[in-house]
Amino acid sequence: MRAGAASSVWVRFRLFVGSYVPLWVIIALRQESSASMWFFVALAVSGAVSTLLILVDVHRLEPGPYRVAGVADRGSEVAGYLATYLLPFVMATSPSARDLAAYALFLAVVGCVYVQSNMIAINPLLYLARLRVHTVTTGDGVQAYLISRTTPRSGDIVLAAELGDGVLIETRAAA
Repeated sequence: MRAGAASSVWVRFRLFVGSYVPLWVIIALRQESSASMWFFVALAVSGAVSTLLILVDVHRLEPGPYRVAGVADRGSEVAGYLATYLLPFVMATSPSARDLAAYALFLAVVGCVYVQSNMIAINPLLYLARLRVHTVTTGDGVQAYLISRTTPRSGDIVLAAELGDGVLIETRAAA
């Protein structure tokens, strides 16, 4: 990992929280309790701010050239991810403490799976920012997630900053 790059788990966790901003807003809108509503609003705001900071911080990192040897499509994973969006529609509008504990446990499990799996490639908040997450293999055989505005092709060279081990963000296409 390059100097200045954050821990991969921390970056993935921040991307997880950001990826569920729309979910937090939907859940907040369904809450009858003001305290519950503000809790989910706070989650949404923290996820949006965390994602924004990732996008702003990239300008402080030194980009490097990466030759793209291959790009994997992760479109098939969208259905599994979107299934987690059913939560607000089966969730009680006035949840008890036990309900909240069960929801928290569910979200903790989803968070662990997200951070340790390929679900990182699906992030609605980044899509709203007109960014996509691709799984790429570099010329030296390293697999990484690349956050970029365009879909790279095999043979392309991209200038990207390393956010964490295996997480890159394109700063611009190389000439």
